[in-house]
Amino acid sequence: MMRIPAMVICCGLLFFGATPPVSAEEGFYIGLGFPYNTIWGGFDGNSTVAESGNVIYVPKIDGALGWGILLGYGVNPEASFELSYLASNHNAKWTGARGDVDYTVLNFDLKYGFNTSRPTQPYILFGINIDTLVVKNGSFSAVLSKAGDATYTGTGLNLGLGMDHYFNPKVSTGVGLTYRIVEYDHAKGISNSGQLKNFLNGNGFGLILDGAYHF
Repeated sequence: MMRIPAMVICCGLLFFGATPPVSAEEGFYIGLGFPYNTIWGGFDGNSTVAESGNVIYVPKIDGALGWGILLGYGVNPEASFELSYLASNHNAKWTGARGDVDYTVLNFDLKYGFNTSRPTQPYILFGINIDTLVVKNGSFSAVLSKAGDATYTGTGLNLGLGMDHYFNPKVSTGVGLTYRIVEYDHAKGISNSGQLKNFLNGNGFGLILDGAYHF
């Protein structure tokens, strides 16, 4: 007869209900996150944007790991508002060239949790985002005869779901998946910037593992 190791039993008891009930507390919390971000849509690596003498390249961007800071406030055990700043550095390519892209996103989300009297609590998420992409040497000026960084900025919506686990009322960890709907409407090249006539879709997923301390 196969024996189940004691460690497996302990882990099962921890995550599936043998621990004392732990409720999410109201009030402020702070945390660290480690996201994996993707950027798709119109960023195909084959397009360019022309802005007053600048050629700004539209790269194809690989997914990448990053880091982030979370600040939140629990209104009640179910609902909380969360502000997060996430950053990641990506490999990218465009028209035969390769380079780096720095991605940052500021999120303001409403999280609504379920099963909040238990340690493991699923949630859904809805919010808005402000996004910035900096493409290293992603712009070329014929007037200046040199290359420089290109910057895209945009805004969008967040739709997500995930799960938090409370070790006690003060300490929690979680995992979440968010789909970002993003339209980049402004581009800045080496010598000029302006509103894009045709907005660039930059939708993508963000998968995050985080930990938080609740005051």
